[in-house]
Amino acid sequence: MGSFIVMRRLPFDHYDATSQSAVEQLHDTIAKGDLTIEAIVGTGSSTGPAIKGYLVNQSSVVQNINIHLDVPVYFANRGKGQNMVATQVYGRGGSFFSDGTHGFVSIPGNSRTPVEFVAFCVDFDKSNPTSNDLFDVTDMPAEIHGVVRSITEVEQANLNSDLTVAAQLALWVTQGESLEDIRERFEFSQIDVAWMHQILRHLDAQH
Repeated sequence: MGSFIVMRRLPFDHYDATSQSAVEQLHDTIAKGDLTIEAIVGTGSSTGPAIKGYLVNQSSVVQNINIHLDVPVYFANRGKGQNMVATQVYGRGGSFFSDGTHGFVSIPGNSRTPVEFVAFCVDFDKSNPTSNDLFDVTDMPAEIHGVVRSITEVEQANLNSDLTVAAQLALWVTQGESLEDIRERFEFSQIDVAWMHQILRHLDAQH
């Protein structure tokens, strides 16, 4: 079990566009049966764009998906490896469109479009997911539901700040890991710790 590898930022490449279709949440389009996620694998990172796969549009019309997920996606490892949770989705390489109000990825009708998820390792005692790790979308475990919700809400309230590492710290600390143990395998700064505490205060306020 080696060190965790984090990519703090996707190399965002955004394009201004007028959305001809409503920008929707991924969760809603999946629930309606319009989209599915397929061929989900790891990228070798623990944190950041750590999961890639394909959004498959089962409908004949374009689906525009908000890059910020109101309902995070839990990716369960099919084997004994790392499980992941995602809060954002982008085109490969971090690309997305913007209509001035929303950032979104556009999935043409009846197409299979490659995407990357900004995701976090759930299990501190397991290694980074690689292309050999296959995942399924399943329900979020109850024990991490609260902190993941807090991560999502603080991220979306601070879109100009990089909370990638802070979110990962919060996910592990709320499962009982100490910052001292985490530091042995995962680099972070005092700014990351400050943002982590903000996430945890937000979590406490939910109760």
